[in-house]
Amino acid sequence: MKAWIAFGLLLMGFAGNARAAEISPEKIASVEYYLAAAAQPGTPASDWVLAHTVEIFLSYPDETETTGLPPELKLRLAAERDRLLASANRALMDDPVQLSVRLNECAKGSHEESECRARRVRLAELDGDNAATAVALMGAAWIAQDSAGFLEAAARGAKASRHEPAFLLAFGQLRERFAAVPDVAVPGVPLGIEGMERADMAAMNLAAASALSAHQNFSQPCREAEGELLDHCLAIARMLMRSESTFIDVAIGASLLSSHGTVQDQAEASKRGRESYWLMTQVSEVQFAVIGARVPGQDVFFDDYVRNGEFAAQRALLRANQRPVLPPEDWVSPGRSGAP
Repeated sequence: MKAWIAFGLLLMGFAGNARAAEISPEKIASVEYYLAAAAQPGTPASDWVLAHTVEIFLSYPDETETTGLPPELKLRLAAERDRLLASANRALMDDPVQLSVRLNECAKGSHEESECRARRVRLAELDGDNAATAVALMGAAWIAQDSAGFLEAAARGAKASRHEPAFLLAFGQLRERFAAVPDVAVPGVPLGIEGMERADMAAMNLAAASALSAHQNFSQPCREAEGELLDHCLAIARMLMRSESTFIDVAIGASLLSSHGTVQDQAEASKRGRESYWLMTQVSEVQFAVIGARVPGQDVFFDDYVRNGEFAAQRALLRANQRPVLPPEDWVSPGRSGAP
């Protein structure tokens, strides 16, 4: 959503004008907001996400031609990064959310192969009945060129009884942490924008940047699969498509089923895709119908989002605004022509 993007750029404070001689008060305020969130009690996974974000702040060159963080602020950031990272690392091997979120560290080659393998094995032990975790493990195995590990994760995912993406869990954890920052703690950062709370948007930006699975490392090899592996992939794709979690999960599952599934799969994927696009377009219209206004149901939208998934939250918002949750028969999805 455009409000998340705009607010995220405001909060991160480092998008654009990276060569300014002096850092602006707005950028200082955004850094203080993240430090205030880091000071709140939180989960190990949110510790790691915030530590990673603080590291991004610190990675910007200083000198006079760049952002120029004040030395005392840099010292505070470095100390907070070290504290958060130590806390996260202590809990890593017992925290499935953090293990899932940090799989990308291995993809970047920043850890030994044996350590990455141990993390994947541990994540499977802790959360092996979760199809979303299977997708993440399949992607990690694909990056590691571990075909046996890919097949193992796929077989586990095909038998999974639930689908709970680490993204949604991480978002909920971060949201609680940002929401705990007192309103008056960072007066330089607005409490919201376009009717949305700053805690919701800050948490969404960080979760989207750090906790989304690399779905292409699931879908690409699955599109090339045959036999038993393809069957596993399609079983997982059905769980993704039928989930209430996120638009991207549904889209990835529906796309794979449209190209490689049965005739029944293809019909269900077309129907599900059409309904999901309807929800997305209608919610966007509702939320931005009047800029700066809080629309009915917006105050509980992210509560629903965390508890029940993106689609349930969208339906609840549309119902609160007397809008249909299913498209009319003659409605055509964006990018398509002809009959729906």
